[in-house]
Amino acid sequence: MHRHLIALLLSIPLAPLMTGCSNEEEIIDTGISDSKILQGKVLEEETNGLWIEPVNELEKWGDKVRVGFSDVQMTADVNEGQIINIWYDNIRESDPPQIHALKIEVED
Repeated sequence: MHRHLIALLLSIPLAPLMTGCSNEEEIIDTGISDSKILQGKVLEEETNGLWIEPVNELEKWGDKVRVGFSDVQMTADVNEGQIINIWYDNIRESDPPQIHALKIEVED
């Protein structure tokens, strides 16, 4: 009997920790971060990728970056010579660097 009472008394202060905090706003994670955007000029189109020349942060990227993607429709409106914005998930630090595009948008 005493064990159950002690267990109950010990669990009361822990109850808020177990239930967590409630936030009325629902946060939806699309996996696309505005902190990982590369802007570049399209140099060459391939079946499953693009070669671009970065417009900014040249010291980070160099003069050429390979952009891979899994959805060919991402580049339906992309042509050589255009400036595009690329949302990416990771950088493969090779020579030249390679990224995987999550979203591609033609700059106006």
